[in-house]
Amino acid sequence: MFLLTAWLACSSPPPPGPARPADRPPDMLVVVLDTVRADALSIYGNPRPTSPQLELLAAEGVVFEDATAPGSWTWPSHASLFTGEPPWVHGAHFGPAGPGALALEPDPFLATALREDLPTLAERLGAAGYRTLSLSANRLLAPSFGLTRGFERAETFSEDALVIEAARAALSEGDDRPLLLFVNLYGAHAPWFLNPVPWVAARRGELSPEGGQPWLRPYLIGDGVGLNIYARPAPGEPPLAVAWSAGSLEIPPEGLSLLRDLYEGEVSRVDYRLHQLIEAWTAVRGEGGVIAVTSDHGEYLGERQQLAHARTLFPEVTHIPLVLSAPGRLPEGARVTTPVQLQDLYGTLLHIAGLADTDALSEALSGAPPADAIRAAAWPDVYWAEQIGGRFAVGYRMYRAGSEAVILSDAGSVAYYSDPLTMREDRAAESPQRAATLAAAAARAFPEAAGTGLLDVAPEALEALEALGYTGD
Repeated sequence: MFLLTAWLACSSPPPPGPARPADRPPDMLVVVLDTVRADALSIYGNPRPTSPQLELLAAEGVVFEDATAPGSWTWPSHASLFTGEPPWVHGAHFGPAGPGALALEPDPFLATALREDLPTLAERLGAAGYRTLSLSANRLLAPSFGLTRGFERAETFSEDALVIEAARAALSEGDDRPLLLFVNLYGAHAPWFLNPVPWVAARRGELSPEGGQPWLRPYLIGDGVGLNIYARPAPGEPPLAVAWSAGSLEIPPEGLSLLRDLYEGEVSRVDYRLHQLIEAWTAVRGEGGVIAVTSDHGEYLGERQQLAHARTLFPEVTHIPLVLSAPGRLPEGARVTTPVQLQDLYGTLLHIAGLADTDALSEALSGAPPADAIRAAAWPDVYWAEQIGGRFAVGYRMYRAGSEAVILSDAGSVAYYSDPLTMREDRAAESPQRAATLAAAAARAFPEAAGTGLLDVAPEALEALEALGYTGD
């Protein structure tokens, strides 16, 4: 059982493993904390102790305080991490209506495939002699979907605990090659479950079918052991996330605070899994390698009349954590405020491995300004467009330069912000000239590559997703 109090008592990292030859390429552990927004973590200012392990790692490395995901769900963001390219270049994102639907969350949506001509991180490192392994509790990273191209082995599991077990077993295998181990920890993604952290334990009674809030009861899991924002109250009715985002369900303030409590409880559990993973890694691979921890996107918790993620581009889903530890290669305890992007990690890992001359994260660490604008994109989800319409029937492009940002919609709207890390107030009406100038730059900044076509998914892969409750009628 996850015991936060026991974990918080840990005040030092695990003992180092065996030393490695100085001229050996570094081992690399890359971890995605799926669906973890930066402000949910204590290392990014949350007053709750949600990320003690990440804080320990940060003490040995670099925290990038202003990291942006180029997309707002698993598919485009992981493709960017693995290729170093944004979604409008690599091609993996929501697609238009047509045959070949991949059904998830829990209704049909259409996704386009990752371009086959882009070399992935695993391909590049594998060609340089690395052993490459992907372990994930997110079934979209199953080999049949194509994102993990180049990994010698890519496996998916039903829960994070099994991912950790598989990582321990893989680390103990007798293979002397340098290792790229990619791990996706999925626990912060809904559904959310009870756990013993104080702020969740105190609200246990609110999840009981008898004592819970009336609006909540149709979405409870079992006998009040958790909550699923993708659950339907009855066949044919919309899930909780859709109903709230459409404005057809009223959630009182105490209900929204419950959602946040449950979500942040899962974030703390994921940090504990990260602790277990790093402990196993250090015991076997030693302390001379590279550990990168980030996320693919965040989560709306009621803000902007939204729940879940994937369809718009505000900081709740695009501002992600990024912590990089590389003893002897990067400084310890540094915090970088220069804006960076998730796909920058691709070039940095290749640079550390001696396969690239320069990289954007090192430039940011040196104090250099970003070489380009910060950008993100979202394409319309066919199901949400049909169920809700309006703002969910169009795609969006976010363009940020310096202390200004705009979000353009396919419908022609322009929102302008002078607070790009929070985007609390659209100032387009009071600053029309600045909004128009930035919008003109943004309109030229998303040159899309040729379409890749709809994702072709084997029936057995869809069955695996259905087992996790992803697929719907």
